[in-house]
Amino acid sequence: MRHYYFVSLLWVLFSTHESIKIKNSTSKSGIDSDWLAKAILYIKKDEYRPRYLDMCNGITFKEKRLHVWNRENDFHAFFDNDKIEILPRKISENKTYPWNIKIILSNENKPELKDDKIKYKNLEIENSEEGLIIYSKGINFSPSDLKIEYENLTKEVKEKEIIFNFDNEKLLKFNFENGLIKISAFNKKEIRYEVLNEKDLSQTPNWTADPTDQDGALFGYSV
Repeated sequence: MRHYYFVSLLWVLFSTHESIKIKNSTSKSGIDSDWLAKAILYIKKDEYRPRYLDMCNGITFKEKRLHVWNRENDFHAFFDNDKIEILPRKISENKTYPWNIKIILSNENKPELKDDKIKYKNLEIENSEEGLIIYSKGINFSPSDLKIEYENLTKEVKEKEIIFNFDNEKLLKFNFENGLIKISAFNKKEIRYEVLNEKDLSQTPNWTADPTDQDGALFGYSV
């Protein structure tokens, strides 16, 4: 049996949780020395892409739901025909969420996924480290226009902002400006990436190109 070593990348992804840094190595083998940094940045971007899920946090759905994770702002969201549901990323042991927010939609069609964006008839939604950004088509939203249902939260409504509090602490803010709504956390998680092995990886067995012609066997000796 052959094994190919991607130890540095896997260790970075699965052992550092929320705190990861990037430090590039210098390659002497002709291989792009930034490969690991680029791979991690791709993975970082990929986790914000919308996807259809039939199960989330141990809860199974009758049909697939359009969904995004947002680790930086510590929430995730579902997009249904009649609502956008925002929830904390973590769920309790009894499969309930400590709070939830539902943006009630009317006169909208079934959401579609296109070019990494979620599209309704009158709305277009983008998920990024900045937050969940809702663009309206010809509608200039204001806090008083938005129909919102919520549980276990308190709400403060201002001229161009809605603030949600949980356990007497500021949790999420809805900013209204230039026809869009940006939903983001007050206390964002700092996501940093770090390559823990600072040696020249091109000189180690888990970097050197494999001499075989097997597809995908670019890095590491086979054993």
